[in-house]
Amino acid sequence: MTAPGTVPWKLTSAQSGVWYAQQMAPDDRVHNVAECLEIDGGADADLFVRALRYAMTGVDAYRLRFVTVDGEPRQYVDAAAEVPVRLVDVSAEPDPRAAAERWMRAELSRPVDLVDGPLFACAVLVLGEGRLLWYHRVHHLLMDGHAGALITGRAAHAYSAWLEGREPRRHDPEPFAALVEAEDVYRASADVERDRAFWLDALQGMEEQAGPGAHHTATGPGTPVRDTADLGLDETARLRAAAGRLRTSFAGLVVAAAAVHQHRVTGARDVVLGIPVLGRTGRREQQIPGMTSNVMPLRLEITPGMSLAELVRRTGRAIGHGLRHQRYRYESMLHDLRIVDGAAPWSLVVNVLGYGYPTRFGDCDATVRNLTHGPTEDQQINVYDRSPQAPIQIDVDVSRDRHEPSAAGDLLRRFRRILDWTATAAPEEPVGRARLLGEDERFRLLTEHNDTALRLPPLTVPELIDARTDLAPDASAVASDGELLSYAELDARANRLAHYLTGLGVRQESVVAVVMDRGVDLVVTLLAVLKAGAAYLPIDPRQPLERIAYILADSRAVALLGVDAVLDGLPARGALPVVLDDPHVRATIDAQSAARPSKPPRPAGLAYVIYTSGSTGRPKGVALTHAGTAGLVATQAARLGVGAGSRVLQFASIGFDAATWELLMAWCTGAALVVAPADELLPGQGLAGLVARHAVTHATLPPTVLAALDPDDLASVRTLVSAGETLGPDLADRWAPGRRLINAYGPTETTVCATTSEPLLPGDTPGIGTPIANTRVHVLDDCLEPVPAGVTGELYIAGPSLARGYAGRPSLTALRFVADPYGTGERLYRTGDRVRWTPDAGLVFVGRADDQLKIRGVRIEPAEIEAALTAHPDVSQAVVVARASESGDRQLIAYATLTEPDDVPTAPGHDVTGRLRAFLADRLPEHMVPATVVVLTVFPLTRSGKIDRRALPAPGRSTAADRSATAGEEILCRIFADVLGVDAVGADDGFFELGGHSLLATRLTSRIRSVLGVQLEMRDVFRTPTPAGLAVHMSLPD
Repeated sequence: MTAPGTVPWKLTSAQSGVWYAQQMAPDDRVHNVAECLEIDGGADADLFVRALRYAMTGVDAYRLRFVTVDGEPRQYVDAAAEVPVRLVDVSAEPDPRAAAERWMRAELSRPVDLVDGPLFACAVLVLGEGRLLWYHRVHHLLMDGHAGALITGRAAHAYSAWLEGREPRRHDPEPFAALVEAEDVYRASADVERDRAFWLDALQGMEEQAGPGAHHTATGPGTPVRDTADLGLDETARLRAAAGRLRTSFAGLVVAAAAVHQHRVTGARDVVLGIPVLGRTGRREQQIPGMTSNVMPLRLEITPGMSLAELVRRTGRAIGHGLRHQRYRYESMLHDLRIVDGAAPWSLVVNVLGYGYPTRFGDCDATVRNLTHGPTEDQQINVYDRSPQAPIQIDVDVSRDRHEPSAAGDLLRRFRRILDWTATAAPEEPVGRARLLGEDERFRLLTEHNDTALRLPPLTVPELIDARTDLAPDASAVASDGELLSYAELDARANRLAHYLTGLGVRQESVVAVVMDRGVDLVVTLLAVLKAGAAYLPIDPRQPLERIAYILADSRAVALLGVDAVLDGLPARGALPVVLDDPHVRATIDAQSAARPSKPPRPAGLAYVIYTSGSTGRPKGVALTHAGTAGLVATQAARLGVGAGSRVLQFASIGFDAATWELLMAWCTGAALVVAPADELLPGQGLAGLVARHAVTHATLPPTVLAALDPDDLASVRTLVSAGETLGPDLADRWAPGRRLINAYGPTETTVCATTSEPLLPGDTPGIGTPIANTRVHVLDDCLEPVPAGVTGELYIAGPSLARGYAGRPSLTALRFVADPYGTGERLYRTGDRVRWTPDAGLVFVGRADDQLKIRGVRIEPAEIEAALTAHPDVSQAVVVARASESGDRQLIAYATLTEPDDVPTAPGHDVTGRLRAFLADRLPEHMVPATVVVLTVFPLTRSGKIDRRALPAPGRSTAADRSATAGEEILCRIFADVLGVDAVGADDGFFELGGHSLLATRLTSRIRSVLGVQLEMRDVFRTPTPAGLAVHMSLPD
């Protein structure tokens, strides 16, 4: 009930946030604020209790009561309520301090009741003669941290005055109603719009940084993990002196140090910190104990070359400007920035509590310590600067939900190193020199984690395979349903073709393109190119002719190998076509010597060239040598348990380097390579039957394929390698039992693989593991400095496995392959992947540092698709993003604006979008064709004028009931629904919009062939991805 004659007020904005947070977690005590003041040196307990009662008299906040009116919280001051101060004597206990600590912990554990209370507690605990502890707990609804210093100051004044025999100056604070009134006046004033305009300008562009993955969704604060440090008087004095030398406040120096920490830890040059502030500006309001606190964003632009003095100057200026607008609520800022999930655009809050607590009560020393953990969404550093004469205390809190328990100690250790640097650095020293690591940790990360050296003979791929052939010539080397080759037979066939190629002028360092369908002939041809001393360039014949023509011209291939059905119509672009199934060519090859070529390739010689998606709009060729294969093969044998008697599945498409991984895994260890046509490798009965027939023991599959299979489908597989994309814990739990499950990682630029995990067990969190033999990995920041374990940085890779670079692109090569500051004249490959070290020296993949995407294990540069789409004469602009489909798979979605806006479609399935997809299907490989093209009148823009990717609309779809389907369409709709695993599909629904992808498209064409007897190419599905479109294409009856 309200007190007679009172009218309940609304809560202040700050109180409202606390109220609703407490309602969300009624049992959570995180909103209690408790401190303990220790007084030593002959304190008078009775006089101290009297001083406290004096200090608390007239403070309305202690008498606030809360009710709900029409479902809304209200508050009033209960003038008749008592404000008790308890006196607890524990001096007779065997250990008085321990008894006092137990009493305080028990009091802190009391349940929180916002209506019936009590919402505060005050007690004086007597430890012994002249030794007291003052315990003060108050709920954040009543007061913020500033209030504690006000009340302590009043108590110290009263105590000292009475001790000296005089009366203290009576100065009761203003009523709490003044805070409510001040906020109401502010809300109705023009200051709100001025403050809003200031923050919109200050945070311009932040909505772009607050996109997916940029911050965590707010999950509600819980009790954090805390680590604490007392700096000591000497270290505190050095920091205060540094602040003076840099002409800033102590708080300004601490905030600048925190900004350096975030810059060095995240690599961000646009750093945003959360700074708790009073949320009130008037002198009158600042003297009223109550709850008005706010969090102010502090945005700083930092570069590694910026001097410490310049950063401190910018920090002080930003703080000063922000404080003039501190009343504008940060919840309103999030709304203005359209951050709808409630998560703040900062991950670190820095709270410098410089409230000026008294250090003496009369002639007694007083020290304050915090007893509670405030709400922590992510990470928070609390720096207690209670008195110029007292040492600094630091509390670091981290969310239990988002960090390992060790993260608090790690953050505290790194922050103290930055503070130490600010205390000793010259003003002109660049912030890029501030080190986060101690020497021991630096040695561990750079050296111990990279103890991978393995002495291996410098053998090339042909030499490794020849050694296996000599050891067991009759062992199976290649197996398919229709053919079986021993190592001796493989050797002879490859040697003959190698001699033939040499006769055509193929030499060491020549690039030979191989455009063939899967099968025994394909893998024999690849080996023959290597034996001729040349490098093979594998090209999937299903790629668009325009792309194949570009690759042939760009690579300067000297020869083009294939069969007549594939090569017919291909543009050779200067390469000599070699039709391997031509009778004359076949006879000439058969007449060649079966002996091994006399000039094998050099270890440093070019081995193969793989073309990957390019950020410039064109694919780029990665040139790999033989140098990295020995270490890779050694790792495969040791970690995968592959060897003589093993049977390795050749699953990857030949245009990807994973196919080279499979070839090396089999032939360089004495195992058999199992090959099959593409339609037998579809997830389901075809793949399961192939694995069973050939008793496959080793398979490398992307998680997308594993998700579509049952572990029983691969019953014979003893070692399963997941690669190409992130392996989730649920999938790992499903596949780990009964076999060796390995998670592998590696860019094309590092001879397929750079790291592998240990065998995963159910319950493990899949990481990407540790570096393979003779490979070193570093997690570095923008200054090429190692980052601590647990901190995200960019992954750099070193070792003999590195590619030479990008064929014909010296500038791009120089950008991605940089000098190794930790090696001896070697290079580092800059992967663009963001990772972090785990405490047990493993790596965890976090994401990308750029826009590159991974879709079903294939890396894709959106810029290449965007360039292809804008090449269409009707397209003005294009943007490509990845979105989750209805089935949960990530798929490519393209957005376009047209040169003639009147052509923008108004319904799903409009011909414009179909034409654009067909245009892309003729120019891009299937895995790069977007699931759909969404045509817009204009792109949504951020306030800074950039395309707002977060605001791009989700693709629309029709429904099964849009119109009556023809008989042929109905059959196709049922096939679509069965393949996609959905209940119903409409005639105008797009296959890819419903979650389809290239693997499922292959299964779709197989089902159509078996049901309707019509042979479809997968490209037909990309060109006409709806049942209605395919029905017309196939001329099905109405």
